[in-house]
Amino acid sequence: MIRQARIVIVDDDKNLTELLIELISRFIPESEFFTAHTGREALKLIKKELPDLIILDVKLPDINGCEVCRILKKDKLAYIPIIVITGITDKKDLKTKFLELGAEAFLNKPFDSTELIAQIRALLRLKKAEDKLKEERDFLEDKVNIQSKELDEKEERWKVIIDYVIGGIWDWDLRTDKIHLSEQWKKMLGYEKEEIKNERQFVFDLIHSADKRRFRKSVTSYLTRKEPSLNSEIRLRCKDGTYRWFLYRGHALWNEKGKPVRLIGVHFDITDHKEQVFALEKMALYDSLTRLPNRVLFYDYTEKMIAAAKRSKERIGILFLDLDNFKMINDTYGHSYGDKVLVKVAERLKSLIRPFDFVGRFGGDEFMVALYNLQSEVELDAIIQRLTAGIEQPIKLKGKKEIIRFSLGTSVYPIDAEDIDTLLKIADKDMYSEKKAKQIK
Repeated sequence: MIRQARIVIVDDDKNLTELLIELISRFIPESEFFTAHTGREALKLIKKELPDLIILDVKLPDINGCEVCRILKKDKLAYIPIIVITGITDKKDLKTKFLELGAEAFLNKPFDSTELIAQIRALLRLKKAEDKLKEERDFLEDKVNIQSKELDEKEERWKVIIDYVIGGIWDWDLRTDKIHLSEQWKKMLGYEKEEIKNERQFVFDLIHSADKRRFRKSVTSYLTRKEPSLNSEIRLRCKDGTYRWFLYRGHALWNEKGKPVRLIGVHFDITDHKEQVFALEKMALYDSLTRLPNRVLFYDYTEKMIAAAKRSKERIGILFLDLDNFKMINDTYGHSYGDKVLVKVAERLKSLIRPFDFVGRFGGDEFMVALYNLQSEVELDAIIQRLTAGIEQPIKLKGKKEIIRFSLGTSVYPIDAEDIDTLLKIADKDMYSEKKAKQIK
């Protein structure tokens, strides 16, 4: 069960505020709510109450939501997740702007209540996990500070102490470029005492290639006093060839001229925590039944696909699928069999699309497909025919064969529209026109 959540809702529409409180309370009854109706009121309230989550509107009477988000994400309150909810639909770059400012999620009004609750739950879990890690970081920082104060500048005495301190301790002499590592540091990676050289380059070669640049930047920013402390999460290669995540915290010793001469710190294995965070992120972005990308991830991926297509001047096809006889199957065979049908349709869709295309589930019996680098209408028709033939293969339910029928709508970038919202609306409208025509027949 999620612990009691403190949620601040910032919206000048008091009716919507009450509706949100009622909706969230129904699914997350452990929540405690605080409300603000202006931007300045919200900033004061958030600094006072330190909530676990913020739901923020864009249009506010004084300062707008963008400014509120910018102030919070540059403040010590940047760790608090923000969900932006807005009725503004005419600015297609608004979502990108908020995400660049640091907002964790962006929903348009009228929002899907199921999606909102899923986002809230996922962000609260991530916040709880980050809070736990912060406690561990603070503990390690205090430990390093205490140890640093007690260190004697005599080299041999320090090396004796370092090998008996619990945890992965490292001491980098910036004057000689030598790194002394505790035995525990080496053991955490599966190495024996003499298997790792006390050389900076040897140690840096153990860092995952995707993390090296970020780690070097963290070290440089700290040693040039652009950052108050060294704090970085990196992957290190273990003796068995696998990589594990480590949290690095460090403090420098400075000479009388203010130049750093030594960097001393600790590393802590956070692999289990990172895997939990990755799992929570996956829950927030993938449909739990079919394992297909959900609405949030489909939007994000398709927007990136459109950005790439703009540069290469290519076309993108959007398909909106809705199953025609799913309600009948649910009513006849039960929801358990209905779930099996949805999983089967998802599997077939994944097997029928091209490797560089993208398929997602929007909820219920609705699916979306994004077709990259679409060459012509002929190719689009061929893909639709292949999907139709594949999906409508009979499915056996309780000894009886059922054929899955569906209605399909299409739109093409940039012919029909140049943003994902409009493309989806056109495809949705096209799909319903086909469904209506079937009912008339």
